[in-house]
Amino acid sequence: MIKKILKIAVPSALSNLLDTLQLLVDMLMIGRLSPEAVAGVGLGGQLIILIYSIISVFYIGTNVLVSRAIGGGEKEKIRLIVPSLVITSVLFSLPFLIFTMFYPETFFRFMGGEESVVKIGSSYVSVIGLTLPLLFAGAVLHSSVVATGDTKTPLFITVFTNG
Repeated sequence: MIKKILKIAVPSALSNLLDTLQLLVDMLMIGRLSPEAVAGVGLGGQLIILIYSIISVFYIGTNVLVSRAIGGGEKEKIRLIVPSLVITSVLFSLPFLIFTMFYPETFFRFMGGEESVVKIGSSYVSVIGLTLPLLFAGAVLHSSVVATGDTKTPLFITVFTNG
């Protein structure tokens, strides 16, 4: 039983570790630019973490629905569940995309950022914001694969996309 758990858990843990390392590498690279850049990216990271917490709703929901379909012997439902959730997640991402593209300064000013931090952070968040529909849809797709018990495929995808 422990081998089975580790077979599922270790690739998931490694995938999460790679995502975290990517943020660390970003910050190490930004740290060479200026203190304002570090502050802007660090503050922008807080907004991104907030958005990731919303993305997790889709990740968890997908995992539950796909797992229930598999456990209930209704695998054919997965063909309806996953595309519906991908579309819903992309639509749900649009307000966040609009906010990060056109109004990121609002967040930085609300958080008390100085003008130089607001400018740098807004640029950073605007670029990341472009990827939000893909991140929302990717969370659904990633979770749907994990729900089947396959955690290796998402790990390989994470290695490829972060590498």
